[in-house]
Amino acid sequence: DSFWQKLPLVGPLGMVVDYLENASIVTMLLSYPRRLELIARAANVFTVTKFLLSYLEMILILIGLLGWVGKLVYVRVRRSTGEMSHEK
Repeated sequence: DSFWQKLPLVGPLGMVVDYLENASIVTMLLSYPRRLELIARAANVFTVTKFLLSYLEMILILIGLLGWVGKLVYVRVRRSTGEMSHEK
């Protein structure tokens, strides 16, 4: 039930929102020249939500990469200082 355990769902949720956006656009194209205001507004909400989820996903990827690189650097520093203390 942790917030952190739900973060991997950002990607699939973005995909679902993208499909909803595409379905809305196809619905509007198929009903042309009739105007579907509600579908158009929904498509706009789906577009904005998709971009927000995409930005969130990119931020999470960057945080993960920075954490991974930080861990690699930490382990190498610990190993090098540990090896030096044994040589003395």
